[in-house]
This record gives sequence, structure tokens and C-alpha cells, in this order.
Amino acid sequence: MRFCLVIFFGSLWGTLSAQTGLSVLSLHSPHQVTSLTPYIYFLKDDSQQLTLQEVVTNKFQSRFAPKTSKSPNYGRNGVVWLRFTLKGAKGKYLLELPQNALLGMVFFHPLPNGNYKKNKRSSFKEQKIKVPRALFEINLPDNAPHTFYIRCQSRQTLTIPLLVGSTYAFLSKNHKKNNFEGAFFGVMFIMFFYNLFIYLKVRDKSHLYYILYVTSFTIHISIRTGYAEEFLWPNHPEFNHYSFITNTLTMSFALLFARHFLKIKKYAPLMDKVISGGVYFLLLTLTIGFFNPSAALNLVLATTVVVTILLPVLGLVILPKYPLAKYYLLGWGGLLGSVLIGVLNSLEVIFLSIAPLQLIQIGVINEALMFSFALIERINHDRREKEEAQEAATQTMKIHNIVLEEEVKQRTKEIDFKNQQITQSITAAENIQQAMLPQEEDLAACFEHFFLLYKPKAIVSGDFYWVNKVNEEIILVVADCTGHGVQGAFMTLIGKTLLDKIILLEKITNPAKILERLHQDIVKSLKQEDTGNDQGMDAIVIATDTATPLQQFVFASAKVPLYYAKPRTGEVTILKGTSRYIGGKQRKQTPFVNQHIHLEKGDMMYMGSDGYKDQNNDHRQSLGTSNFLTLLSSVVHLPLKTQKQYLDDYLHTYMKDTTQRDDILIMGFKV
Repeated sequence: MRFCLVIFFGSLWGTLSAQTGLSVLSLHSPHQVTSLTPYIYFLKDDSQQLTLQEVVTNKFQSRFAPKTSKSPNYGRNGVVWLRFTLKGAKGKYLLELPQNALLGMVFFHPLPNGNYKKNKRSSFKEQKIKVPRALFEINLPDNAPHTFYIRCQSRQTLTIPLLVGSTYAFLSKNHKKNNFEGAFFGVMFIMFFYNLFIYLKVRDKSHLYYILYVTSFTIHISIRTGYAEEFLWPNHPEFNHYSFITNTLTMSFALLFARHFLKIKKYAPLMDKVISGGVYFLLLTLTIGFFNPSAALNLVLATTVVVTILLPVLGLVILPKYPLAKYYLLGWGGLLGSVLIGVLNSLEVIFLSIAPLQLIQIGVINEALMFSFALIERINHDRREKEEAQEAATQTMKIHNIVLEEEVKQRTKEIDFKNQQITQSITAAENIQQAMLPQEEDLAACFEHFFLLYKPKAIVSGDFYWVNKVNEEIILVVADCTGHGVQGAFMTLIGKTLLDKIILLEKITNPAKILERLHQDIVKSLKQEDTGNDQGMDAIVIATDTATPLQQFVFASAKVPLYYAKPRTGEVTILKGTSRYIGGKQRKQTPFVNQHIHLEKGDMMYMGSDGYKDQNNDHRQSLGTSNFLTLLSSVVHLPLKTQKQYLDDYLHTYMKDTTQRDDILIMGFKV
């Protein structure tokens, strides 16, 4: 019953959100198939454990991000949740996923009672509509907006090109697509049988490796298009997840074909050894894939990039010596050109109404034809002058170097621009953090005489302080969070929020209880029992009652010492807290203990993070606790403003030409 209520109100929230700002796709034309990508909101599930019951809550709804580009790419691998909202005339529609390499796909369809119907991707044999793509039926009961969810998982790139439309529209679209696919596979089969016949006549290894290359590439594309599942394994869609096998074999046969056709052993003996090593590496990767498909896939993708660059460059190098290399380059050029056009289309540099995979298929047909023609012409084209070949190779390398230099310049500009953007973002975060920290008037309202030395290492800080009055008590907290910079700053926001709840809302003023509760809330908030991360903080909590003279204090500490000093003698006393960290999983939890201290009027009290003491000089020597105590003893009799300036100047002199090691926070106040 509880799950149903969560789903109902999550669905209602999604519908209301759709009406008040989310992108809603209106399905009015029965003749049009529409891409859902511009209307998608997505959520990466790094834990891979989220359920629909959790996803529809406000906590996770606010984390869905809109798809800002037309590319249906949602990251490298893992789990992603997709949300989209449709409205249209009452009736049935179809949702199509052309990608067949997903490890899992679950479609959640809203029901009139507020629940969701769970639909898993079935095998080809189990599909009601026999097409080589994943199809889900959508039923719109009225013209109001309805929100749908999809959970997708993949070991490969999360490319999820969703399409929606009426059955009539899909029939029209798929008719054209099927004609194209029929033409593609027809050409590839002709190339296969034609060159098989030639191989049986001439027994040349180049023809054999060409046949194997065309075969493995064709099977790989048939997996991507869904035809492999339709004709080869209709009852086992999980076989689609092993496309790394055909990918690996394609790259292996591409290397072997290049080695024999371009006569690399003769014209580039060193590269012949490199290619041999590449083939053995791919075979090793293939073996790894049966035990760890994800690792094998990453290795194959990296190798594919290297091979795709290496072979055309190798063809260019050999071209001056071996004229038939031009046909080889024309084949690769067509394939790489189609890939480049697909990339530019995905990046919205150009706009074409053709799918990226179809562009690759066109490039494959061009490559197969060029390679086949090159094999036919091999006997008649095997002579070139070495001088012309060397000149062409040199010119090619010059052009290649110019392109590389331009790319380096462009990359440098991009990196500088991104660094500027990052700095601007961190500076904005600094303003937010400064607004979060108590202002000087807040401190002055609690302590008449005080100073604050606050020096972040990297714009934003992992150190923070918190002060407030609760009834008649003043509560002061100084904390040093894990890390510094952005990482530490996020922890300060979490710490401040939790302290507001613990002290201001729950009225807990006992220092030891505050620390214990802060530890429990951090473990719970960061799900540290499940994730195992150990983010947290060192902290000290001081409490004093304003109803009595500010000379009696109660404090509890998590690894942060408290110092107090008497100006008349210069004596500095250090009080150590509990040797226990706040946050993270701990085998043994020593309880936090309150300590009571009574000071005389005019005495000084100091506390802070360990950044000041841990700062090193140019000889890599830390300042240390002993020197820090000596410093406090020497400045305790001075005015507080002078104390702060002296500590800051001493630190600057001690550092010399070194950089700041950690965030620094020191607070002192006079009783």
C-alpha cells in the first residue's frame, strides 16, 4: 500500500511538473516518427540500486537533468534512468529503441490508478511485433500529459536513441529502413561470395583476410541493427552483449588484411612487428572478454581507435612505394568520412536526416568495394619509383605534423577556456560558502573580543565555523572537513546544515551529544554503511551559559585540541579531545566526553584546524605543535587584532616560496 501511494504521488508530481515547465512531446501527427532525445530528462544511477519507488520521489525528481543536445549519448556505461512526458490524441502508440546492445531495459508505463506497469525488453521470438528492434506499446487514455520512465543498463556506451510515433508512422519509416538494410546486406553478401570464389582460385591470403574482415564486420553491424538476433539467436538476446567478439575479430582481420595487402613486411618491417603484436593483443583481449566483458570492451574500444588511426596513416606511408595503397586509402577514407559526418551530425554542426549507423554502413560498403577492387587490380599495379614514393611520404608527414600542431593549439585554447570557466564556478562557490559562514557581527554578538584567521587553500575551504545562541547558551563549533577545495567545501555545507538541525531545531546543546549526533547524521546522510566512503571531519564544540559570567566553558572535541593562555604569565595549556573522527565506518567508537574549564577574566582561548601547524617551509619541515604553542605564548598579551596579524605574518615568512598545504582556520577570543 505504501509503495502504491509513493508511485501515485510521484506520478502526480511528474504530471504536474510536466504541465509547469518540463518538455512535453505532443503527438498530433499520425504520419510522423519523432525522436524523444530533446524531450528526455535523465538521471545517472551510480549505485545501480535505485528503484522506481525511489526515483519518483521529490528527492530524485529534482536530480533529473534535461538532455541539452540531440545526441542520444548518456555516458560510458552503468545505469541511467530516463523520464519523458507525452500527450496526444487518445490511442495507442509505439516506443522504439533501435539499439540492441543494452544489458537491460525496463519500461515503466503509467496506469490510470497512479501505479506503473513494468515492461521488460523481450527476445525477438517473444515480441508481438516481429521487428529487429525493441518495441514497447504506449497507451494514452486522454489528451493530458503522462510521464514515463525507462531504466537502461549497459557495459558499453549508453547510447539510447528513442523514437515514438503511431504504428502507421513506424510502418512507413521502417519500410525505408528495411529497404536500406536489405541493400546493405545484399552488397555485403555479394562481396563475400565473389571474393570467396576468387580466393578458391588464387589461394591468396589477402583475399582470405578480406573475406573474414567483411564477414565479422557484417555480423557486428547485424548485431547493432537487430538482425543477428532475428535470424541467428531469436531466443537469446543476451548474445547481443558479446558484440566485443565481432569487434575484436573485425580489428584483428583488418590488421591481417593490411599486413598482407600492403606488403608491410617488405615496405615497413618495423610496423610489421607492431601489427603482429596488435593481433596477439586482440586475441588476448578476446580471451579476457569471456571472463570480464566490460574490461574487454574497454580494451577493444581503445584498440579500435588506435587501429582506425594507424592503418590509414600506414597506407599513406606505404603509398609512394606501393601504388595499390591508394585503393586501400579510398576505402578507409570513405569509412572515416562517414564516421566524421556522423560525429558532426551528432554534434549538430551539420544536420542530416540519416542515422549515424546508416552512415557507417555506407562507409563500410564503400570500403568493401574499394578493397575488392584493389584486390582485383593487385596484379596490374605493383610498380612505383622509390624516389617519388619517398617524396610523397615526406610531404604526407609534413601535412600530418601541421594538422597535429593546429590541433595542439586548438586544444590549448580549449583547456585555457575550460580552466577559466572552472575558476569562475569555484569563485561563485566561494561567495556561497562565505554567505553560509557566520559574519563578524554574529561572532561579536556572542564574543566581545575575538579574532579569526581564515585562509582557504583553493578559493573554497574545507574548514568552517558555526556559532549561535540557543536560549541562554552560546554554542561555538570549529571543524576541519576531509580534503580541501571543492571536496571539502561540500562537506562544510553538509556539516553546517546538520548543525542547524541538531542545535537549532532539536535544541541539543550538550557538546558531547552534538558531536555524537553529528557523526550519526553524517554516516546516514552519506550512506557510509553501504558505500564505505570515509568522508567526515575533526571538530570541537564549546558551550557557555550567558546567564553567568563568560568564564565557565564546557567543550567536547573530535581530535581538535583546545588551547587557553594567561596573558600575565604567557603560559599556554593544551587540552586534547577524544581521539575519534566524525563520519566513516569505525571499528571502535570511543564515546565523546565533555570537559569543563574555568578561566579568569582576560584569559585567551584558541582553537582551529591543523592547517597552520602542518604548514611546511622550503625545507619540507612542518611548523609543528611546539612552535605553535611558542607563538601563542608570545602573542597572548597583545591586542587581538595584533595577534591575528602576527600569526598571519609569521606564517607568510615561514612558508617563503612554498605553497599553502591545507586550509587554515584559527579562532581566538578573550574571556
